[in-house]
Amino acid sequence: MKTIILRDWEYEQKVERLKETIKLFELLKMLNLKDYQELLSYQNNTFQHPLETFSFKAKMTHMNEFPVFYLEIPGILPLYDDKDNQYLKQLKNFYVSQTVNSIQKINSGITFEKAFILIRQYFPDLKVRDLDNRSKRFIFNGLRQSGLIKDDDWKNITYMEVGLLDKCNPRTEIYVCDTDYKIQLLEQIESKVMSK
Repeated sequence: MKTIILRDWEYEQKVERLKETIKLFELLKMLNLKDYQELLSYQNNTFQHPLETFSFKAKMTHMNEFPVFYLEIPGILPLYDDKDNQYLKQLKNFYVSQTVNSIQKINSGITFEKAFILIRQYFPDLKVRDLDNRSKRFIFNGLRQSGLIKDDDWKNITYMEVGLLDKCNPRTEIYVCDTDYKIQLLEQIESKVMSK
């Protein structure tokens, strides 16, 4: 195997090119999801705008005595790049609208005044990824705009993020409950995982 030595400036250029490529893949993913749903609606003779038909999987459930909102997003959350405003705008438009639409469809009527939010990202492989480089702010904004949580400021939410492995089904799961039940939620999820 041949070892290639990169100069600092070559390394930086390569890193920047890879970041740009990843952002383009994320944008392409969003467009493909919209196109896929549009084709499905044509097939069923029920054409609707793609944003109306495509939604993340959402449901309101109860774990023991407390309500829990669950949202599943296909794939992992996109990279966050605060230097690319156009990219951020497209991410925001897509993820906020999808989150709001999904919550409105289940029409739970519940608002968590003080919310605990658990984000579980299932990665497709063991490559090193920083959780803090993912665009979770748009999910928080969607939860707030839908009315599911009162606000997404530090006084009203507590959140936890976990990275996991699922080679067959990379996804992001989001759980929301009242902050008083965060320990019970974590215990319930852990017991379900352990029983599988």
